[in-house]
Amino acid sequence: MPVAWPATGLRQPIHADDVAEAMVAALDAPGAADAVLDLPGGETLAYRDMVRRIFRGLGRRPVLVYLPLRPARLAFRAWLALTGASYSIASLERMNMDLTLDPAPANDILGMTGRPFRPVFPAEQARAPGSRCSGRNRGPSAKPAGVIWERPFDKLCLSRQCHGKGGSPWRSSPNGRAACWPPT
Repeated sequence: MPVAWPATGLRQPIHADDVAEAMVAALDAPGAADAVLDLPGGETLAYRDMVRRIFRGLGRRPVLVYLPLRPARLAFRAWLALTGASYSIASLERMNMDLTLDPAPANDILGMTGRPFRPVFPAEQARAPGSRCSGRNRGPSAKPAGVIWERPFDKLCLSRQCHGKGGSPWRSSPNGRAACWPPT
């Protein structure tokens, strides 16, 4: 897997089950009413270590090819032009950016912490032709079932505006504003 050298940006991937547990815990947590909580995973690790663990979870030997950022940008642009994929070149820079959050408020209010990042993929998912995990996907359309959440801006929104209008208390907005899904 090509990565932008040194691929040391910090991550806190969270398991989908931890997100579900946090949402259930929030229903009865006294300090959760109208709170917007960061919900990072239970451990902080470098981007390259996260990628290695994903490979191991797929039952594959992790092979990372470290590229200096400038040649990586050129190769990425060529790949985009050849495949027609719609990924952002900014993803290269993010490999070296720390995208971490303070877990303490959510841990204190909800009384729980996320599990360490140890992804395990079902065998049929890890090897399915055309799946992202097989390495044969040429675009964002074929995604494996939700095994992890890696985006650091995912937050748990417990605002009454979400619950009172039939929306989900889950919010996923990189702009930092509370939102409900579906939008109300």
